[in-house]
Amino acid sequence: MEIEGSVCDKYLFADAKQLQDNLMDLFTVEHEEDDILFTMQVQNILSGIGYEKADTAQDTASTWIAKNGYYKIGILEGTVSSLYTAKYIGAAARERHRQECLAEQKQELQQKKDELQKEKKSIQEQKAYMQTDEYIENAAREKFGLVYEDEIIFKAE
Repeated sequence: MEIEGSVCDKYLFADAKQLQDNLMDLFTVEHEEDDILFTMQVQNILSGIGYEKADTAQDTASTWIAKNGYYKIGILEGTVSSLYTAKYIGAAARERHRQECLAEQKQELQQKKDELQKEKKSIQEQKAYMQTDEYIENAAREKFGLVYEDEIIFKAE
């Protein structure tokens, strides 16, 4: 297959006749612009990827996905960890994922902002208290031993 220099597509090839149970059975193609050519291309790709409905899928298909995470694409075989969660397939899903990440970051930043505002308020209150006569007197008593004439000091031994 020859590809023009300006084309940037990825292709999956499989013998769709061998794939009785394929991803078109599981997915519906939705495209915001209702582009029939795009829809047909995606349908062709999905119908070329089988999935394990029975043990025979792995034996007969050159491209398949099993429930346990094993997959085969032509001569490539592999597995996906059970810890992996698919994020998106397609532009709309990718944008949705990006918006979710941004919303999460926004929430984290809002929490940090709230914490910093509380800290700022506390510092402002402490600053205001430090400018009062009460604070100055307490500081003088603690640091410099200020005692008034009519006071008696008791010290613990």
